[in-house]
Amino acid sequence: MSATSNFLIFRLGEQFFAFNVSYVREVIEYTQITPIPLAPKFIEGIINLRGNAIPIIDLKKKFELGSTSVTLNTSIVILEIVINNEMATIGAIVDDVKDVVEIDNKSIELPPSIGIKIHPRYIEGIYKYNNDFAIIVNIKKVFSLEELDGIANIESEK
Repeated sequence: MSATSNFLIFRLGEQFFAFNVSYVREVIEYTQITPIPLAPKFIEGIINLRGNAIPIIDLKKKFELGSTSVTLNTSIVILEIVINNEMATIGAIVDDVKDVVEIDNKSIELPPSIGIKIHPRYIEGIYKYNNDFAIIVNIKKVFSLEELDGIANIESEK
């Protein structure tokens, strides 16, 4: 019997991506973001979520795919991850949340070595989604202490 996992499918531009739902706390509508001076370029700022300051990342900027143009479908995916041995809450701006799917781990393929615009270290695998593919984001790499040094400092000051 094969193991399965649930993934949140979302869109950045024309490309589909996926987060393992074990990291997803909730999805909220795009809201006003307060900029943080001297933050890395992919950190849009912070939002107030039920009294907590949550750092917000523009995934398009992080993956060097441009920047997000806010539309009615733009959402913020709130993630809970471990950074520097502590639980941290971070928001990721996405163009559109599409679906939650259960994926058989055997159907996750290795990413191709060429033709993908984002760095391979950010990719856990590729999943055939409808008539397209979804890139499964390696959350532990994208949101590691080394990658998010500015966010780790914000979280530790709370």
